[in-house]
Amino acid sequence: QGGYGDPCAEVEDCVIHPCSREHCAPMDCEYISAGSFWMGSPDGCPGPEGYPGECEEEPGREEAEGPLHEGTQTRPSFMQRHELTQAQWGEHSDTNPTFTTGGPNYPVQNVNWWEMASYANARSSSLGLSECYALDGCVGEMGTGTVCEAVSIAAADGSPYLCEGYRLPTEAEWEYAARAEADTHYWWGTDVKEGGKVWANCDGCGSAWDDQQTAPVGSFPANRFGLHDTAGNVWEWVQDCWHPSHEGAPADGSARISEKCKYRTTRSGSWYYVSTNVRSGYRARFNPRA
Repeated sequence: QGGYGDPCAEVEDCVIHPCSREHCAPMDCEYISAGSFWMGSPDGCPGPEGYPGECEEEPGREEAEGPLHEGTQTRPSFMQRHELTQAQWGEHSDTNPTFTTGGPNYPVQNVNWWEMASYANARSSSLGLSECYALDGCVGEMGTGTVCEAVSIAAADGSPYLCEGYRLPTEAEWEYAARAEADTHYWWGTDVKEGGKVWANCDGCGSAWDDQQTAPVGSFPANRFGLHDTAGNVWEWVQDCWHPSHEGAPADGSARISEKCKYRTTRSGSWYYVSTNVRSGYRARFNPRA
């Protein structure tokens, strides 16, 4: 039976389920193939040579999205098909920092960057995998506002790509996976209201808006890579430090890594923010202890 990344036609072909996009993948994960994509958002015409999408400036675009450029993911990866749930968080912590709990299948909220790195390590250890993050000078219980002094990648050459265990995606990995081969504002097109695919603060987005809260993970259709909630619901931390807005994210798919970052990058927007913030090219920054 095949191991992670091996070709498969049926789930029975893999050591552990599922068979994702014709490759064996870890449980709850989807196989993301290598490939090229257009990163960022168009700022007007003419567009870059070879760009297949519309060149008009994307509505809601901000300078922080950087110049539109072609990026390449040189290696495949695995990504959890939905946002981290409160049930998954509870497997490794006795806390629940979520503002409005909703239930075990709702995304966990109010988790800072340090706590996500700590969670990734805890999940790796529980499966007998080497931890990806070496965290130094940490104070506080995970889920109550943990803060660390520094972090490094515990893999050869300090590369997150060589980690054995769980980690956050790089910013380039995230956008590549969120776009899922689409060049439009959202992975499904340019109309945010189309088909109720997003959970964001706009008329006609999602449902039950009187509740003003998150939605259970997987409530809306998956993109072409099998991923849910890459637009809206809750903000998603990525590996990268925030960097000058005019540069955009690295074209070669690498991450901007430092032991200490004043800000960390988040993607996807959230249920609380306007719909232009859930576009695939939108970038935001937060204090890693926020």
